Order: sequence, then C-alpha cells, then structure tokens
Amino acid sequence: MNIKDRLNFVIRGGATKRYHTVQTLTQETVAEHSFYVAMFCQLIAFPGASLLLAALSHDLAEYKTGDIPSPTKRACAMGDAVEEMEAKLLKEHGFKFLLNESEQRILMMADRMSGMLRCIIERRLGNAGIEYVYVNFRDYVAELNPNKDELAVYEELKSLWEEASK
Repeated sequence: MNIKDRLNFVIRGGATKRYHTVQTLTQETVAEHSFYVAMFCQLIAFPGASLLLAALSHDLAEYKTGDIPSPTKRACAMGDAVEEMEAKLLKEHGFKFLLNESEQRILMMADRMSGMLRCIIERRLGNAGIEYVYVNFRDYVAELNPNKDELAVYEELKSLWEEASK
C-alpha cells in the first residue's frame, strides 16, 4: 500500500460522520470521536503507544463500512463480521496494533465512554431525544463490569449526564 492510499484512508476515515441514524444538534466525526477514545484510555489507565495509536485509528475503516449503530450490529448478529472487515481494512492500510487482553478491554471501555460523552454534549445543547442513545452506551459500559479505575470515570460520566438533564 503506497503512502498516498494510506493518507487518503486517514483523511476519509477521520472525516466520516457518526450518528447518522440519530437526530443530533452537532455532527461528530471519527477524528473527534477517536480523540476522546484516546483521552478516555488515558483517564482509565496509563496506556502505551500501541493502545493510544489503536484508539486514534480504531474507526478509520468506517469510511468504507459506515458507522453501523451498535444496536443494529447486535440485533442482526453482524458485529463480528463488521469487526473482521474493519480489521482487514485497517491492516491493509498499515494500522495493525497488537493489543493484549487488558488493552483491548480498555479500548472497548473508552469507546463506549466516548459515546456517553457525545450524548452528554448533545444533552447540554438541549437535545432531549438523545437519552435512548445515552442509555445504550451506559448499559454497554455496565455490561463490561467496570473495574475500580473504569468505575470512577463511569460514575463521573453518569453524574455529568444527570447535571445535563436538569
């Protein structure tokens, strides 16, 4: 894969719009989301370079697959197939990071927490219709049974949601 193709992959991937199936007041791109995922990795643990790079690139392939909502992936049992396709695209473009089980968990937790944060931002702007999306993300975090470090961040996000909902 040449550098031009890799660079275009990054540009298109970063510009991919998220939440296209939900009415939002603001638009979030994969680049913005990935920044928050990396920051949540930092809040949860002190990650190594591989985890931070994985956080910054984990959704770049969505410019080809689209941002398929998690409830759809779960309802249609297509999550594994989409993950395989996205992993293949990332690898083809030079984005393959070997993460251990703990790092994979942190990345998954940070990704879900970033979704909670996006909903909090929308709620603060007055989007009352975003609550069901927030509840999904909140429940996705809870199903991972947050450990002590994750729980502190999770509880703070829930507190921010309550403040935004007043």
